[in-house]
Amino acid sequence: KKEKEMSKIKDAITKEKPVEKSSSVGLMQREKELVKRADELNALVNEVETELNQVRENLETKGWVNSDDGWVIE
Repeated sequence: KKEKEMSKIKDAITKEKPVEKSSSVGLMQREKELVKRADELNALVNEVETELNQVRENLETKGWVNSDDGWVIE
């Protein structure tokens, strides 16, 4: 009787471990994907900010001034 109980407990433990492991592995993979996406997003934000600054400089070079009402020529 004790052997059957031990066997059931052992089976339960054995069944739980792979689920935990695959769940943890899945979470680690998801974390890795999210870090990669965050890096890509940050790269895009930096690219847009650089281009936006260049466009603003070009407008200022052409005599435009950025005011509360938007871009105006002086």
